[in-house]
Amino acid sequence: MRARARDLAARSQGVSTDKYRRLGTASNLETFDRLRILPSRNFQAAAIGAARAKRLAPAGLASAGEHTRAGCAGCTIGCDHRYGGQRLEYETQFALGPLCGVDDPARLLAAARACDELGLDTISAGGSLAFAMECCERGLLDWPLRFGDDLVPWLARIARRDGPGDLLAEGTRRAAELIGGGSAAFACHVKGLELPGYEPRAMQTLALGLCVASRGADHNRSGAYQADLRPGVDRYHADRS
Repeated sequence: MRARARDLAARSQGVSTDKYRRLGTASNLETFDRLRILPSRNFQAAAIGAARAKRLAPAGLASAGEHTRAGCAGCTIGCDHRYGGQRLEYETQFALGPLCGVDDPARLLAAARACDELGLDTISAGGSLAFAMECCERGLLDWPLRFGDDLVPWLARIARRDGPGDLLAEGTRRAAELIGGGSAAFACHVKGLELPGYEPRAMQTLALGLCVASRGADHNRSGAYQADLRPGVDRYHADRS
């Protein structure tokens, strides 16, 4: 067992994990933007542009707070990256950033910190807010909420079920049922669970995996995005190789 553990520890220091040691999953954002699989503005677009993506990439985040690195106990990789003391992974970065039209690194880190302090899931919180933003954009809600706004006050409303937060705390699917007006057509969820940070219309194997997963849109139960990004795969057509 000790020999196997040493072997695994040695292999974990290889090139395949170098990105996670140096920059963490936050480094995926620029790549996904370039591949046009980075959902933004409640999945209305699949990219935000190189300049805006760079602001939310690790170098841009470091400008808003000192970059430090940590790891779970006994981990040999250490992919826990923090900016100004705030831990940030790609899914949080996507959900509280591009999905809500936010491209200010300080504003993103503040929203991530608020979710941690309030006990909110960042993907579902960001997805619900992005949905509400599009509802406001379409005139279905008269709330003062727009893409790119400061999310912290709205996250506090959700956590306390205060005013509009009482509806958003129900999640995207339930909110769409209550708002009506055709909003269910752009309520981005699977079985009531808000979508992770990959454009399913451009990643058809991922889309299939999310559809059939028992929990709905859970990328931890269906990591099929790895299959979509393999060389030679037509990720726009799940039935082709």
